[in-house]
Amino acid sequence: MPPLIEAHAEPIPGYRLIERLGMGGFGEVWKASAPGGLLKAIKIIHGDLRTSDPDESRHATQELRALKRVQAVRHPYLLSLERYDIIDGKLLIVMELADCNLWDRFRQYRNQGLAGIPRDELLRYMEETAEVLDMMNSQHQLQHLDIKPQNLFLIYNHIKVADFGLVKDLEGMRAAVTGGVTPVYAAPETFDGVVTRFCDQYSLAIVFQELLTGQRPFNGSSMQQLLMQHLQGTPNLAPAPASDRPALARALAKKPEDRFPSCLALVQALQQGDRPPVPRVALPDSSATNPSDAAASGAGPTLAPGATIPPRDAHAASGLAAVPNSLDRSQMRLPYQQPMDTPVTQMRVRREELVDRSQFTVAQPARVAPPEIKGEGSLRPALLIGAGQCGLETLTRFRRGIAERFGAFEKAEQLRLLFIDTDPDTLQTSTLPTMPTPLHPDEVMPARLNRPGHYLKPRRNGRSLIEGWFDPQMLYRIPRNPVTQGIRAMGRLALCDHYRVVASRMVSQLEGCTHPDTLARADRHLQIGLRTNRPRVYVIASLGGGTGSGMFVDLAYIARHKLKSLGYTNPEVIGVLYLPPVEHSPHRQSVMANCYAALTELNHYCQAGTNFQSSYDDRDGNVDDPEPPFREILLFGLPPTAPGANAPPAGIFSQVSDYLCRELTSPFGRSIEFARAKHSSDDVYPVPIRTFGSASFSWPRRQLISQAANAVCGQFLQQWTNVENPRMAQAVESWVKELWKSAEFGPEKVIQRLQQIAEHQLGQPADAWFAAQAEPFVPRGWMGQGIDPHQLWDTLNRLQQIVGMPDEIGLQRQSGQFEHLLTEAADYLIREYTEQVKRVPLALVDQPDYRLIGGEQSIHALHSLFQQTVTQYEPLISELNRKANESFYLISETVLGERKRRTSQSEIAEAVKQFPRWRYQSLLLRQVCRIYSSLRAQLSDQLRELNFARKRLEELGQYFQSQKHPWRRDGDTYLLPAGISTMDQAVKSIVNSLSPDDFRILDRQLQSQIETEFVNLSHLCLTSRNLGGDLQTVLLDQARTFLNSRLGEADVVEMFLNRYPTQEHVNAALGQAYQSAAPELGRSRRSQRELDLLGIANGPYAERVRLMAQHALPQVELDLADARGEILFHRENLDQTLIDLPHLGPVVINAYQAAIHTAQYTPHTRTDVAEWIDIEAS
Repeated sequence: MPPLIEAHAEPIPGYRLIERLGMGGFGEVWKASAPGGLLKAIKIIHGDLRTSDPDESRHATQELRALKRVQAVRHPYLLSLERYDIIDGKLLIVMELADCNLWDRFRQYRNQGLAGIPRDELLRYMEETAEVLDMMNSQHQLQHLDIKPQNLFLIYNHIKVADFGLVKDLEGMRAAVTGGVTPVYAAPETFDGVVTRFCDQYSLAIVFQELLTGQRPFNGSSMQQLLMQHLQGTPNLAPAPASDRPALARALAKKPEDRFPSCLALVQALQQGDRPPVPRVALPDSSATNPSDAAASGAGPTLAPGATIPPRDAHAASGLAAVPNSLDRSQMRLPYQQPMDTPVTQMRVRREELVDRSQFTVAQPARVAPPEIKGEGSLRPALLIGAGQCGLETLTRFRRGIAERFGAFEKAEQLRLLFIDTDPDTLQTSTLPTMPTPLHPDEVMPARLNRPGHYLKPRRNGRSLIEGWFDPQMLYRIPRNPVTQGIRAMGRLALCDHYRVVASRMVSQLEGCTHPDTLARADRHLQIGLRTNRPRVYVIASLGGGTGSGMFVDLAYIARHKLKSLGYTNPEVIGVLYLPPVEHSPHRQSVMANCYAALTELNHYCQAGTNFQSSYDDRDGNVDDPEPPFREILLFGLPPTAPGANAPPAGIFSQVSDYLCRELTSPFGRSIEFARAKHSSDDVYPVPIRTFGSASFSWPRRQLISQAANAVCGQFLQQWTNVENPRMAQAVESWVKELWKSAEFGPEKVIQRLQQIAEHQLGQPADAWFAAQAEPFVPRGWMGQGIDPHQLWDTLNRLQQIVGMPDEIGLQRQSGQFEHLLTEAADYLIREYTEQVKRVPLALVDQPDYRLIGGEQSIHALHSLFQQTVTQYEPLISELNRKANESFYLISETVLGERKRRTSQSEIAEAVKQFPRWRYQSLLLRQVCRIYSSLRAQLSDQLRELNFARKRLEELGQYFQSQKHPWRRDGDTYLLPAGISTMDQAVKSIVNSLSPDDFRILDRQLQSQIETEFVNLSHLCLTSRNLGGDLQTVLLDQARTFLNSRLGEADVVEMFLNRYPTQEHVNAALGQAYQSAAPELGRSRRSQRELDLLGIANGPYAERVRLMAQHALPQVELDLADARGEILFHRENLDQTLIDLPHLGPVVINAYQAAIHTAQYTPHTRTDVAEWIDIEAS
């Protein structure tokens, strides 16, 4: 079980968590109290280092590798890493607790009206950072690769570089730059997987400009834009002081070898520049300007919440000289403290076997269980532990049965599941969304085998794990892919090796399911009333394999041990054990031997005077128990496995899970307990052994809702992704055209905004300014003095400064102010309109009736409008350019005297007026086309994203369509409405009864739930790694809730009487059901007693059915039970003993004898029991 991460928990002994400081993609950081009361930060990395799934362990593995790279690095400006621990696969790192980071300091200055951190102060921070980075580079050949303000911390006014999750060696110079890199600050070569000694310098230059000015050299708003800017773009250094630009430009060179030789060289170059005063600027809240929050890259901050940011000390006071007087330094200054020595950076892996902690152990007072509370209801807390494949089959069906009864398994908070297995493949598939009923990852407990050498290492007490009970020669039977291979001792070995985790998980689950708040919530959700608050533990396993058969006895005693530690002095542990079929096949010999050995061990520990003893763990793992492992034992015979099949038929698992559901959540549990007490006998086996069977008549309302919900969800996803919908396409196209006319990004609005920006520069309308420039050249009649060439030349130069020279002049062309201004304005509008345009398809994706197909249609419609506008304006731009060129050359040739024909003064005046006007209009339209071309490219990217979402939804839809649960097991009869003979017909009838309005209502309910849990549908489709789990759960829950309100209740007894209208029909049906309920395992040789229970749902016809049953079965003494929603026969053998089982016959005994005489092998779990008590003798 992973360590508990919550306030006041101690994931590492002695380190108490106080509050969470931050969290992100890599993990979370907590403020913690360390031994001695010191405050520390603990970074808890996501992922399990034990798992074979690379995606699950990626973050933790990456962080662990980085730790091992930097553990030898020592420097006062490195954030001290004091230790790291790997606890149950979870990586925890203990660090110094910092005062703040540079981003926090930057925000404080921004809030005071400054552009950023004062230059002198910032340069000192940069100098200390550079010293660390150069030391890592030159002495250890390491690059940090994640330099950003959030990873540069301050402690006592000095830098502390932190977060080494991406650190890489320079050996080989090429390495995969793994997840978590912040693209805002990354050097261009890292995008190609190349690591050079100049990567951190590039990042440091960006950090410097950002913290000084509040603006980065690259301002891309998407990953694609940032990538292209880093690889090809020119950094925008205009916000930086002019004296800093050369140094920054060199540090930001695309080629690594063109940068400074070291980070310190960069800082020295910056220090040599001028130091202008820091300007006061009116800026928005800086909290909205940081697109790369610390949590985005992996929970780096170790900032104590509420800590103020101390100014530099007295020796650095001059660095704050430029801070305005309005900055309240009293709010920033902390009492002066002498600087502390920085702790040496060192790494300590927790090795408990090296330290004997027993001398420090303080005896804990015995816990007392809460007072027992009993009620008349059906609810009781229980933990179901499944070991091995049969345990998994039972747990998944039990989970589905509870979900079908109550809508969702999570509503039954008093019921907890724990699946334990050694097989990595089974563990992995048990939680896959593609499973009919996957387990939650928190319900799965890996207990994998290790390599042989692991078990030979001494523990704290000097003894190895296997000493005294396990034959060391058997260790070498462990294959390269460690599995038990059907060897029971291997199953026990795996459990002993993982005892601490298993025991801890048991305790947490038992505490959770018995908590008063849990029981109150469960009662509120289930409405079945409390039966008792005393917990019960079920251990579910097959006795023929290696894992479950090897673990079941130890699991029972561990559960008893932990229940007693929680104060339950009379623990209830129930064994649910599957017995393999007795077969003569040679390849089943080991299964037969395992079963016999398991029954022998079970019998041994059930006998009076036999103690179970085991030392699992030196601290709290010594178990010495004189009582039997189980309060009672439920035995079930597995049917033979069909040829070519990998598992037994599912019917037996459904029977067991149905029984457990009835016992734990219905009045049947109380009824059968009362009936057993009524028929109890003192002359029985030391532990009650129960073998039984059941058969029922039921109205399968829950099963119908469950399967119909799958069909409805499949239809929904088909509607969301169906491209064959011409009516929707027309509706979307009309809507987009209306939006185009009214939206800000329509062509008229775009031209208007560009004109406003340009004419703001002129201070008047452009046409008026152009006319004013032509005014001196307008003919004045015969009194005019003609055109002055010098004046005309000056006017042409002035026009060129504004609108630029014609395009065809080429490289020698002079650009005008309007060109630069309109280009910058268009860049701004592209960013603004990109966000507006992106919201259009997303709005339809989250709109019932439209969804993905609506979003895609809107993209096509917008793309068409953008293309039409560009196509419309491009010929006009060419025509305007042609006219502008003609006017320009008319003017220039006139000035130079190169005009071949005489030009009139009116023609020259008109050319002076029209050249800038036509040139200006062409520049406007060119930028409009550039804006729409950029938006069109953005739409193409968005269309690819929606196509990706479509594929994911189509896969989920196929999953829903493929869900065909086995409807029933042999002996169960479903009562269906008249005219419907099969369950498939019933499901189809339910789905077909839903109208389009019903689907619309349900779609709106789905959308509301999606927005509550996942923001919106598109975000969920594009970002969820577990879409099959996240969206699948929401869809099924909403569909089941909706169908539950539509599908009415029915009186099962009335339906039974309608189906079997005569006594003759009733006799035949009840007689057949009674025979089908016969226990599969044999009766006791000493007694023929049997408990026969008839469960009837309360109602006006219940007594009539009871009388009919007595008439149909006159020789059977039927005890009555309250069975909700069904008519049930339950037949149970009384006075059952192990000796009565067919699994103790000659075939099984021969297989067992052959096994115990095999060299270096035993079918038993342990060798330290001198002699197992024989079943026959007992």
